[in-house]
Amino acid sequence: MKKLLILTFTLFLSFANLALTASAAESETNNKYFPEIERLTILDSGRLKPFDTYARNKLLQFSGRTKIKYQDKKLSASEWLSLSIFEPEKAESIKVFLINNPQIAQSLNITEEEKRHYNYLSLRDKVDLLNDFASKAFEKEEKKRDLIDKEFIRTFTNFHNYSQLINSFSLFQTKNSLKYFSQGKIAKGLNISANPTIYELSRKAPKLEQLINSKDKELRDGAVKLGFALFSWIESYKDYLKNFSNEETLTFIYNDSKTYNPWSLFFNLQDKNKSFDPELINDAAKLQLAYDSEDNEIFNELINNFNSRHDKKANISLELLFNKLNPLAKSMFFYIFAFILGMIYLIKSNKSKLLALSSKTFLTAGFLFHLFAVISRILILERAPVSNLYETFVFVALVVVLLGITMQSIDKKYLYGTLSSSISGFILLLIASKFAMEGDTMKVLIAVLNSNFWLSTHVIAEMIGYAGVSLAGLLGHFYLIKSVNNPEYKTDEELKFLNKTILGMVGFGLLFTFLGTMLGGVWADQSWGRFWGWDPKENGALLIILWTAITLHARIAGYIKEFGTAIFAILGTVVVMVSWFGVNLLGVGLHSYGFTEGLARNLFMYIGFEFLYILVAIAFYKKFQKNA
Repeated sequence: MKKLLILTFTLFLSFANLALTASAAESETNNKYFPEIERLTILDSGRLKPFDTYARNKLLQFSGRTKIKYQDKKLSASEWLSLSIFEPEKAESIKVFLINNPQIAQSLNITEEEKRHYNYLSLRDKVDLLNDFASKAFEKEEKKRDLIDKEFIRTFTNFHNYSQLINSFSLFQTKNSLKYFSQGKIAKGLNISANPTIYELSRKAPKLEQLINSKDKELRDGAVKLGFALFSWIESYKDYLKNFSNEETLTFIYNDSKTYNPWSLFFNLQDKNKSFDPELINDAAKLQLAYDSEDNEIFNELINNFNSRHDKKANISLELLFNKLNPLAKSMFFYIFAFILGMIYLIKSNKSKLLALSSKTFLTAGFLFHLFAVISRILILERAPVSNLYETFVFVALVVVLLGITMQSIDKKYLYGTLSSSISGFILLLIASKFAMEGDTMKVLIAVLNSNFWLSTHVIAEMIGYAGVSLAGLLGHFYLIKSVNNPEYKTDEELKFLNKTILGMVGFGLLFTFLGTMLGGVWADQSWGRFWGWDPKENGALLIILWTAITLHARIAGYIKEFGTAIFAILGTVVVMVSWFGVNLLGVGLHSYGFTEGLARNLFMYIGFEFLYILVAIAFYKKFQKNA
């Protein structure tokens, strides 16, 4: 036992040490990296967020990873994006694009990579083919697109989104096509640097116009060539943005209630009807210059200047802490350890109070990290954290763990509260992490959910109901395991406690699901002019209410006993899952929002497992009864 505790404590200290040193290690992987850029406030998808969050979302979107390999180093998301925008020629070789289907690589005639990740250069060489295949996929109706079409569209979108990202500061970066003009008479006439940028040359436009009219043929010819090259570069990029831009990328320059990226500000400066602070574009140019010269002090000062201009202040410090701490990952670690220690306690004939205490302590630690994560998201987003499937998984997991801790505090003799809530919390957060791979999990509310009051009452009450029914189902699993080979299962105190708790959780779930459904009806009446419309999501909530009510009535009336109650509780969890995800699978109704990719297969696998589990338990139960 002492060895086990020493091992547990050692692992805990090791994990804590890794967590504390992670951020320090990240900042050392790339010499030319200013951590202050992580604080740069970016407007993305309607929300102000730190550069670090934006980089993490983009890296997940492109590669499905949280870090990326560059040469012999592992870059953090912020390091990768910083390198991509300030030194794009170096980042172009990083294998950042995940292409899941090998047929995409074959169709584009690019060498298949073992780990399915490709760099920007390999796709850029085949961009015409990629555009053609994507155009054909876009022409099809969304419902008729197969997996190949979807993968072409995803690859196309990611490639062009990244193309815009690496050109964010190209306005202030030297172009080989312009270096020719940095010497000779034209350079002296314009008084330009040895490595001129598009922005520097564009500011010389009045002087360039004079040189075009010069009587000196050499000077005049050079000025015409430069003017044509400059015009071609600017107009070609403007046309590219017009054809492929899906969103403004790296928008951080705030002016007159709007936020711009360097290129959009540059184009808007030509509009005489709009007023701009001329220093804004100059500061963006200085940011590139400070990076090139590795002037950390000026770089940080410019970041602070850009951030201070926003009239609506985002909770940047809290979001950065949330990113660095990664509390949900730590919660998963503590939950799985709590479950392992709890199972050892349950299996061992010689019950150790210290082992039980360790399991409860790990569960509590996981819950505190989990609670911090949910509260942080509420403060960052300024709304209830239940607007999409990812958030509902995280919230329901929190409620399940809280119910388990409460259950454990009521009856300290058994460890089922700790066991059930720890494994539930881990599984639900694991599922949530799969949804997080889609990219941004902190999006602004869609219009149908844009009501903080109703979102905080209807949806939260519904999710609490889901948590109660789900926990009852998990306890039902424990009941079946303990009872199938127990000759005294009808009088066993442990099983009696489990049965009472199952009934209590079913009743708890019924109460909150009913309350949430009623509140949803009031919200629907105010928003859509009707209380009930037989929408798929409404039908799903009704199914949960009916099933939990049937379970309680059947138990009270004696139609089912303890064993049957456990089976009904497990089936109740199945009903919850169908209601939870059914709308997203159907893709219809007023409640159809959230992630759906790959959901059907996983849901049917889960349902199949539950029915198989019940059938096996019944078979063992009947065999035991026959032998008895």
